[in-house]
Amino acid sequence: MVIQKCFALITLATLLGGCASFGGSSAEESATFTTRITEDGTKLFDYIVYPSPKLTNAYQLEEKGWKAPWNHINHLIYTMLDNKVAMTGYCRDGFIELSSNFSEELYQVRGECYEAATAEDRTYFTAS
Repeated sequence: MVIQKCFALITLATLLGGCASFGGSSAEESATFTTRITEDGTKLFDYIVYPSPKLTNAYQLEEKGWKAPWNHINHLIYTMLDNKVAMTGYCRDGFIELSSNFSEELYQVRGECYEAATAEDRTYFTAS
């Protein structure tokens, strides 16, 4: 029992250390936010995060059955996405998640804004 608790504590420390590597500019450099506005004004986006080696290790531990409390990796990705959407002003009224893919290679969330594109949106946001 003591060995399991020690292992869990070491694993949690590794996970949190890996998530800490997402802070600052390294997180922004490893994430892409691509926008697309359709002809009918639908505003779509694709948010992809390429995990650091430490976060990849944490993902592998989760795949082997160890679960981080409150699913820290997913929470971190969605927090980063919310911050990106707020910072860019792309989805002013919020968004709905259309799909997600969380794998060892990448974390991807596709979404659609609640509001339709304005003329300013069409000028400012272009697919990259």
